[in-house]
Parts: sequence; structure tokens; C-alpha cells
Amino acid sequence: SCSSVTIAQGLTAQCAAKKSFFRGSAQPKDVTDSVAWSSDSSTALISNTPGSKGLLTANSPGPAIITARSGPLHASVTVTITPPALLAIDVSPANANIAFNETQQFFASGHYSNATTGPVSVVWSSSSANVADIDTAGGLATPGGPGTTTITATNAASGVFATAVLNVELAGIIVSPADGSVAKGQQQQFAATGSFTGGGTADVTNAVIWSVAPVSLATISPTGLASTLSQGPATITATSGNTSGNTTLNVGPAIPVGLEVAPATVALLAGKTQQFTATSILTDGSRVEVTASANWSSSDSSIATVDGAGLATTKAIGTASIGAAYNSFTASGQLQVRPEARFVYALNADKTISGWTFDEISGRLRHNGYTYLPGVQGSKTIISDPAGKFLYLANSASGTISAFAITAAGDLARTPLSPFPADMGPQSMAIDPAGKFLYVANQASANTGVISSYSIQTNGDLTPLPQPSTATGNNPAALAAHPSGKFLYAANGGSNNITAYAIAADGDLSALGSPVATGPSPIAMALDPAGNFLLAANNGGTVRVFKIAGDGALAATGIAAVGQAPSSTVFDPSGTRVYVANSGSNTISGFDLNPVTGALTVVPGSSFADAGAPSALLMDPVGLYLFAANTAANEIGIFNVNGDGSLSFLRSVRSRSGPASLVATQGARPRHLPMFAEVASDDSLNGGLLSYSVDPVTGGLFAPHMAATGAQGSFAVTAAVRG
Repeated sequence: SCSSVTIAQGLTAQCAAKKSFFRGSAQPKDVTDSVAWSSDSSTALISNTPGSKGLLTANSPGPAIITARSGPLHASVTVTITPPALLAIDVSPANANIAFNETQQFFASGHYSNATTGPVSVVWSSSSANVADIDTAGGLATPGGPGTTTITATNAASGVFATAVLNVELAGIIVSPADGSVAKGQQQQFAATGSFTGGGTADVTNAVIWSVAPVSLATISPTGLASTLSQGPATITATSGNTSGNTTLNVGPAIPVGLEVAPATVALLAGKTQQFTATSILTDGSRVEVTASANWSSSDSSIATVDGAGLATTKAIGTASIGAAYNSFTASGQLQVRPEARFVYALNADKTISGWTFDEISGRLRHNGYTYLPGVQGSKTIISDPAGKFLYLANSASGTISAFAITAAGDLARTPLSPFPADMGPQSMAIDPAGKFLYVANQASANTGVISSYSIQTNGDLTPLPQPSTATGNNPAALAAHPSGKFLYAANGGSNNITAYAIAADGDLSALGSPVATGPSPIAMALDPAGNFLLAANNGGTVRVFKIAGDGALAATGIAAVGQAPSSTVFDPSGTRVYVANSGSNTISGFDLNPVTGALTVVPGSSFADAGAPSALLMDPVGLYLFAANTAANEIGIFNVNGDGSLSFLRSVRSRSGPASLVATQGARPRHLPMFAEVASDDSLNGGLLSYSVDPVTGGLFAPHMAATGAQGSFAVTAAVRG
């Protein structure tokens, strides 16, 4: 189908294709981006370019048959291209001033949808007949008295119209304010007062033509709003016909209007330093670094201190604001002091969870073994609470949620009452930033999806909320909680949209307006750390960007093409880069995100080759490394994140069968000590091998045992087997 079957020449319309299934087994699937489009006539052109597939352009009047084809399947629709439509009208002159004994002829021309300009049929009218009357057919205005009137030309068939201003007996113009002064980059609103023959005056600000000289100093809008460009005196003039008035606008140097501190957010280990910088923002948009001149402070000196030059030193785990004051302006950056060690877990298809200790200096993962999950069926995803104390599994086939406590060494122990009942087919989970509530999207919960809601107890057990379930769209595939803890978002793969919810103080959910359309079958979501943007990866090979308003509402701001079958998306800690795993093309796409507009720009070298159907991505908290769960290769790929956002493959580590989900948690640094130490001795002719047991707490050696070896032994090697 197309958005319109009758289209004016020169316009465009988006056509869409949907694949239906037999016996109503699934909702129709949007395949607009995957079918081949064609037109049987040059009267209508149809795009097959990625990013604009199905976009129809009306080329010339006449009928055309538009066809979408996928293998042996095809469907068609007939569209009719009509003659060009009138889009706008120009009236000339736009502004005129005449005497009682004069007339003014007005003219109209039309702008059409095929990018042409030509004659147009209009009806003329005057807003004030006592000032001037106008011939409705010919456009000749005849004055009736002093004053201002608006002349309107309207095309009766389309309703398109345009206006002009006619002043009668305007004798003089006074522009105010007189000789104003502003800083470079600031604006100044001017007003024009007209004096008419007979002594009357009136506001003619919108009835004159505004100009500025020289144009290098300022610009001015049709309503008299001047925007300054550079220093110096500028002449502001208001003109109507042969009558004008002017004044001077003195543009001075730019002055400070704000202050910024960078970095805005940063996470460090205790005992590290971070240089903060202060930048003064001036009225013309220029920026001046004032780090050395600013007064620096820390909101909590027990967590971090800062010296007079903006150099912060971390002391203890927590968060402190590093503030700068300069020229009556203040700003701050957030410094998070984080725990030193983290654990990485992968959920595998063979009912196990693999665990590793992560070394952030080298990017290495040291295997800690695995946890077997007896009785668990169809586990899809894992998630940890913000404090890194608990791990939760969504068990799709058994309709339950499993909960584990994470020990200081990274081991997993079931919580007392685990598992907990969910709805049908729990797929994705989200936890609010405070770690109080857990939400579960149940993908198989009939045609209308269901979100199950729980309260997280101090021991990790789950208790249903007062409102234990909330309806959402069809086949919800992903959930994401806003960093503020105020909103929850559900990506509904079956209804091709995202539903936004408000999170109440008790955790209950209430929908915020109507769902927002995405691309076909949204499968994964990610929110930037500041909560300004939401990214949704769509099964059709695109990622769409949404701006998040203060009330949680979403507004689409951009879209970008990615690889085949995107499965996961993740932001870096700065919120300015995003990566998408493409399980169908064995690649990872990388983008820079404009923090103002939300526009996506491909990072150098994207997309990046990966092994074996990457199904999940994980970014380390510092943003140095990206992990990919490669389901088909039974491994975790580790990439270095370069300064320009590109990825360099470092190494891979083996997991168990089919890793499908990744999560990282924080914890105490475990001590990895061997169980035994072997020392080769060359102090005898016969030689010997001394065997020591290693104390797992102190690392001390005890109870040596001797084994005979060959003479003059000097080296020993051990092989460790972990059961």
C-alpha cells in the first residue's frame, strides 16, 4: 500500500509492504525494506535504495502500477499521478506606500509541486476597505484614507493564499529603540511607528520592509528582530514605498552567558586523578577556556578532592560533583568513584552461566567456571541489579524468573525462593536505577503483551507489585528503564512500536499516551546514560533514534541502516557512541550520536567483522572494551574501542554452548592463587621436585613433598585442572 493512491506531479509518497501468514499464526510483518520495488510506467518512480525503499516520486501525469516482490510472492497497487498542485503564492509588491491620488497594482504568481512557477487564479481582498479597496479580480487597489491594510490573494480551488502590506499616506517612520547597544551574538527587537497625513500615528512594525547596513554586522527579520554578527555600528532602516526611518545599533564585544565543565561525567577507580576544564560560553557562541581562572570545589571531599587548577583526586567509592565558578556563572561535572573489580557473565544455551573476572587494564577475561541451571528451560536473558548483588534469568520456556545472589568472589547462589512465576514466554528484563523494581516482558503472552512487575527484596527474592501485570503491545521483545527511574519503555516486535510508561513510587506502571511507531519488528533498545535519547534496533536492518522529552514522551529524530538481523545495541559511557550487533551478517555497526540533534554518523571503519552470529553486546563501564556474545562460535569476542570509535579485535575466550546474553557486575577483587607450587631442585646428584600446598587465604607455602627426578633439574611446570 502507499500513503496515497492519487499524487500530484512532483510530490512523493511512502509505500509499504507487509507479509501475511496463514491461519492467523502471526501478525502481518512489515517487509518494506526487504522487498524489491518496481513501477510499470515512468509516470511514477519507486526507490530501492536502502533508507528510502518504497518511496514513490510522482514524475508525470498518468496511471502507474507499483509492485513489491519477494521471491515468488508479490502484490501491486495502482496509483494515479495528477497535474501539479499549487503549493504557494507570491504577491508583489510585498510592501507599498501610496498617496490619496494614486493607485497600486498587485500581481500574483504560483509555485507548483513540479518545481515550476507560473500564473495563478486568485481572488483579491483588503483587510481595511476604508484605507484601500481592491478589485477582487484584477488586483488594483484604490486608497480611501490614511492607514495600513493587508492585501490578500487567495486561490479558491486550493485555499492557498499570500499577503502584502499597503500603506496609504504614510508620511514618516520612527524606529525604536534609538541608538541601542547589545553584545555580539545578542538580538534586539525593533519597532516602527508610522505618522500619517492628518496627524495620526500607528504601529507599522509589520507593515514595513526592514534592512540593515552593513550586512556583515547584523541581520534583521521581516518583523524587526535584529541578530548581531560582528562588532561595530549598524544602521537599521524601516521602509515603505518612498518613506523610511532609521536608527543605529551599536554591537559591542561578546560577553559571557554561561559556563561548562568537562568531562560532564566520568568514572574512575579510587586513587586516580582526573583533569576537569572550565569553558566560558559567550553571547556569540564562542568558547574561552577559563580553567586556571575558575574557582573549583568538590561536593564531597571524602569521595574526591579538587585543586585550584581543576585536577580532581578520587578518595573513596561514591559520587561527587566537581564544580567551577567564574564571572557569576557556575557549572559542574559528575565524578563517580567505582569499585575496582567486575565480573562478566554469559547465559549459555546448555543451561549454564559462564563467569569471568575482568581485567580492565589488559581487557582480559579470566574464567571462573560455570553455574549449572537444573530445571531451567529456555533461558533467554540475564540482568543484574545496579549494585551488582543479584543476577536474574528470564526462563522463556518455563515461564519463570530465576534469581541468584552474587558472592564477593563472583560465585552464584540461588536466592531462597527462586524461581518466581512470570507470564508466558518471559523474554527481556529491566531494573530501575535504584534497584527496587524488576520488570519482565512476556513475549508469548497472547496477542496483547504483558509486562510482569516485581519488588526486589533485600535478599534478592521477588515479590509481585500491587499491580503485578500491565498490558503492552504485541510480542514485546525488549524493555529499557530510564536513568531517572521515572519511565519504562517496551519495544513491541509484533506491533512495530514502543510503549512508554510512567513508573509510580510503588513501581506500578501507567501508559504515557499512544505507542510510537518504529521500524519493522523492534528487537532491542538502549538509552544513553543521560536519558536524552532512546535507540531501537529493528529487525529490518535499521536503528531508529528517539528524543526523550521531560515527560518521557518519544519523538523520532533519525534513522540509520545497520547489518542483517540486528540483535543488540549498547551505548558507551559518554552517551555519544552506540554499537549494534548484527547477528545475520556477523558484524558490529558503530555510530557517533550528535548529543543535540540525535543524528547518527558512522564511525570510521564500520561495520566491523565478528565471529559467529553476535547476539549480545556489553560495554565495560569505562568504555575501553566491547564484548560480543558470539552464539554460533561459542565464544566471547573482545574488542578494543579506539579513540575515534572504531573497533579493533583483541582476542576471544571460549564459553559454553551458544552464549546469548551478557551482563557485567561489580564486586571485590578475587585472589586467584594456585592450589600447589612445584619447585625443581638441583642440590643433589639425583635431583628432586619439591611440592608445596598453597594457602588460599595467605598464599603461604606448606608441607613440602619430595619426588625424585633426573640430575641437575632446574625448571618445573604445572598443569592445573579445574573440576
